Amino acid sequence: MPLILRKIRKARWYYNQSGFPWLLESDIPADPLGDLATNNNELSVWQIDDDKSNLPRVAAALAANGDDISNLDYALFDQKLLNEINITLRPSKGNSPDETANQNWHSDIVELSARKLVELAKAILTHAEIKRIPEKEILHLLAQAVAADQIERTKLRAKIWAKIDKLAILNKN
Repeated sequence: MPLILRKIRKARWYYNQSGFPWLLESDIPADPLGDLATNNNELSVWQIDDDKSNLPRVAAALAANGDDISNLDYALFDQKLLNEINITLRPSKGNSPDETANQNWHSDIVELSARKLVELAKAILTHAEIKRIPEKEILHLLAQAVAADQIERTKLRAKIWAKIDKLAILNKN
C-alpha cells in the first residue's frame, strides 16, 4: 500500500508529554493542527511509492510552489492508517508546476470532520516518519527537475531561478 506525504513544519510535531503537564494522556497539543488546514473539508496530500522512488520528484514539485528555496519538512505514513480511522482518500489533480506529479501522485483526504482531523493528527504523531529535506538538497532536486523538463523554469519564482542559475555556474567551475 502506498505511503502518504503531507507537508508540515517539523517543530510542530515534536513534543514531549512531560512538557505539557496540562495535556490529558490521550490528548495532543493543538499546534500540529495548524499544518492540517483544510479547504472545503479536504486536505491535500501526495502518494509516495512504497520504495519512495517518487519522493524526490514530489519534493521538488512541492518546493517549486514556494517563493524561495527552503527546507522541506514532511510527515510520511502508511495509507492504511487512513482506512483504520475511516478517512477517505480521493485522487485529485495537484497544483504544483510538475504536471506529471499532479496527475499521478496527488490526492485529497475528503469528507473531513473536526473529529477525523484530530484523529488524523493523532495517527501522524503516533505512526508517521517526520523528516526534513535540507534546503541544499531541495535546490539540487529543483535544478534536476528543471533540467529534465519536469518543471518549466517559467513557472518558478525569480529567487528560485537565481539560485538554480548560481548552482549551475558553480557546477561548471
